[in-house]
Amino acid sequence: MRNLTFLAIAACAAFDSASASCKLAATQAWSRVAASGRPMVGYVQLKNTGDTAVTITGARSASFGAIELHETQTIDGVSRMSRLKSVEVPAEGSIALRPGGKHFMLFRAANTFKAGDRYSLTVLCEKAEQSIEFEVRETAPK
Repeated sequence: MRNLTFLAIAACAAFDSASASCKLAATQAWSRVAASGRPMVGYVQLKNTGDTAVTITGARSASFGAIELHETQTIDGVSRMSRLKSVEVPAEGSIALRPGGKHFMLFRAANTFKAGDRYSLTVLCEKAEQSIEFEVRETAPK
């Protein structure tokens, strides 16, 4: 009986941590309009409001078939994009997922998005997840 009680408590703790928030404050979450059938890119400013680092391991959305973390780097005048396994937001720190840097690559859109449309993206952290609302725009926010 003790083992069953322990397993029940462990299962509840795992469920609670998986449904917890990543403690990220998101601003300027946006994507640029893309041609039909082309991947879109998600940009966002993220501030960690917690006292421990948050590691983002990916994202998911009903609006896209696949989402990957990427980074663009320019070396000797040549820009290259590479896939990232994770991105860390330091405790009480912030990062910018922005053009020319880290970003979400959004593949196989379920719809053709136009300026003004919105979609929800769930950011996956090591022990939690958090939904963020993105706006589709023609240009970057000011």
